Parts: sequence; structure tokens; C-alpha cells
Amino acid sequence: GSEMCIETGYANLTIDSSSTWIVDGDSTLSSLTCKGTITDEDGNTVTVKGSDGTTYVEGTSDYTITVSSYEA
Repeated sequence: GSEMCIETGYANLTIDSSSTWIVDGDSTLSSLTCKGTITDEDGNTVTVKGSDGTTYVEGTSDYTITVSSYEA
């Protein structure tokens, strides 16, 4: 037979105004507070969307961060 493992957890991230988060793939967070910058390795802005479909930041990167809670 096959087994499937599903793990659930919480990830809360705060980025201060002097910091940059360089992402290399899609991410899901419980909450994100971003006073700084989120880019991909090429310097493109990453899209931040709510789990309800709300777009908080429309980026030019191929990557998306999905959040339950967002504060800029």
C-alpha cells in the first residue's frame, strides 16, 4: 500500500525595514509582517496573496507567497 503524510503547522515571519527575504520558490505562511523587501534571486518582487485570494503585493516574479494574515 501507499502512505500519505500530511503535516500542518504554523509559520509566522517578520521582516524589518532593513531586511530582504530572497525566495527561491513558492511559500505558505500563517502570518507575514513585511516592512522590508521580498524578492527572488533575480531581484524581481514576489507576489503576496492571502489564502482568501486577496492580492496584497502584485510582483513580477514567478513566485508567490500565500499568507493567512498580512501586514505591511
